Amino acid sequence: MVELWKEDLTKVNTKAAESLADPAEYPNLFPDFDLGLIAEHQAQQTKSQRIPVCYCVLCHFVEEQNSRKSKKRKSCPFAGKTSL
Repeated sequence: MVELWKEDLTKVNTKAAESLADPAEYPNLFPDFDLGLIAEHQAQQTKSQRIPVCYCVLCHFVEEQNSRKSKKRKSCPFAGKTSL
């Protein structure tokens, strides 16, 4: 991916393209790169999973109740999901 980015950037700015570091060549500059790849892989696997609407309604209710109490605010694991 970095090679494609460098190739495209070379058309605009050669020095900028040369300054891009590749995680494969310089792993010390990207300490958690492997964790990012794992997270990306897991996200791709769960991307097509649909969440039942009842979970979203329940999460909205829990979030609203927590904001009213404003003590222990538990976060809903499905909050912010757009796929239904």
